[in-house]
Amino acid sequence: MSQSQRTIAAFEAIESTESTDCPPPQADYAQKICEVAEKLGYAHEYIRVMEVLMDASDPRNQPIYPGARITIIQAVTLQLHLFVTSGPGGSSSVPSRMMWRAVHSLLPTPNKMPNRIAVAEKMIKDLLSDSVKSD
Repeated sequence: MSQSQRTIAAFEAIESTESTDCPPPQADYAQKICEVAEKLGYAHEYIRVMEVLMDASDPRNQPIYPGARITIIQAVTLQLHLFVTSGPGGSSSVPSRMMWRAVHSLLPTPNKMPNRIAVAEKMIKDLLSDSVKSD
């Protein structure tokens, strides 16, 4: 998938949350999580990622702030996806860290967005660990 296709898909995922009260399609986020995982060098299984995303009891699937139509993991995924696919430096670059702080500061308080990229990356790594555990 090209950079422009990924960008369009991200905007479509955001638009789908704005136009309806239905939750955004989790398959879009599962695909983005797998792309982020690949860039970060983590193992992942798409079907198991979907299972985790569909688990309403998982705290990562709570709204990012009260009344939000996007979950914690969806917000983290969209932002990390942008950083790891944006070119050299990825999520470890200074501009990425500055953008992360800016987005975090723009969210209403209280919110559950991780305040650092490293925490967000750990969230993805933990989700992927959960997705590859054997039953």
